[in-house]
Parts: sequence; structure tokens; C-alpha cells
Amino acid sequence: MEPRVGRPLGHSDGYEAQRELILRVAASVFSRRGFDAASMRDVAREARLSAASLYHYFSSKEALMEGLIDRAASGPRAGIQAAALRTVTVRGLLDALGRGFFLGAGQPETKRLLHAVFLAAHERPAWGRMYLERIVDPAESSAATALAALMSPAARRRLDPAAVVKQLVGALLSFIIEEELLRRRGKNHPRREAYLEQVVDVIASGVEAIAARR
Repeated sequence: MEPRVGRPLGHSDGYEAQRELILRVAASVFSRRGFDAASMRDVAREARLSAASLYHYFSSKEALMEGLIDRAASGPRAGIQAAALRTVTVRGLLDALGRGFFLGAGQPETKRLLHAVFLAAHERPAWGRMYLERIVDPAESSAATALAALMSPAARRRLDPAAVVKQLVGALLSFIIEEELLRRRGKNHPRREAYLEQVVDVIASGVEAIAARR
């Protein structure tokens, strides 16, 4: 379907605040109705906008979902990038990356957005892949570079630091989806910190063991 066009895309006073409101409304609409069943008119109606006004902010329903994905990924991504700058050991870095990820992904609004993305990914797996790419890929370079600098030469010969970062993020993301979105309706699990400590211990111990091999 060709995207419809209202006013030309552009920025004005209150543009970003209105865009954020639309994303919150779209997350709710897509979660209730499903991405394919929902329409731009449904989103416009619940956002109390005309259809033409909605197209001023998002050119299509697909553009709305891409906005949701980027917004849902931005918090965890920022947490990963910030953590990559402030530790001096492999174990400490992995712990900081995990805490940064949990902090960024643990906000109620971020979880609502993630829930909408997660449901949409059942209908269109590409949305799930896009979410993972936008979490890890922009943050991977800085995190992987920091991790490589802390790993021993022996560990670097056997391990890909970028893959280690992805393994950490994957373990934490699966915990959020299963334990917090599906089982606890978005509430933080009381043992999320213990889970993080265990994941970090397993990965760090593995890195250390591989580094010790002859």
C-alpha cells in the first residue's frame, strides 16, 4: 500500500512531544489489535488527531512500527554504550553492560513499546530482527572494542568480542521477555539482579577458562 501524505514532514514547536505521544498510542493500538489488523485511522482516532495530521509525523503504518522499534531499542542501546566507557576488567565490563541494558530496558514505557514490538514480531519476524539490530549493532562496536582491550591475547585469539556482547544481550533480553513481559505483565522481576550476576559469572568464567587454555 502506498503511504498517504498529509502536511509535509517537518519540525515545529511541540513536534517531538507529539511524536512521542503518537508512539505510545500506537504501541497500545498494535498490542490490542495486532499490527496487520490495526489501521492508521485507529491510531489517529485514539491520539485525537485527524488522519492527515498523523501522516505529518509518520508517513505509513510501517514507519510507525519502525519508530516504535527504534524508541524501544534506544534505552538499552544507550545503557550499553555508556557502560563500555567505565570499567577495567572483563567481568566488570560485562556486569556494567548488563546493568546498563537492564536499566535502559526496565522503564515501564520502554517495556510497553517492547511488548508491542514483540507481538508484531509474531506476525512479521523482520520486526524482531530490526529490534535486535538496533539494540546491538550501534552499541556493539564500542562495547566490543572495550571488551577486546580487556581480554588477554589468548582469549582474543579464540573469541569474538562482538559475539560475547551479543550473547550477554540475548540472555538478558530473553529474561525480560519471558519473566517480565509474559509472566509479570511488565513488572521487574525481584531476582533480575541475581540473574544478571549469574549470566555475567557464566560468560566471564568462560572467557577466563578459554584464556587459560594452552
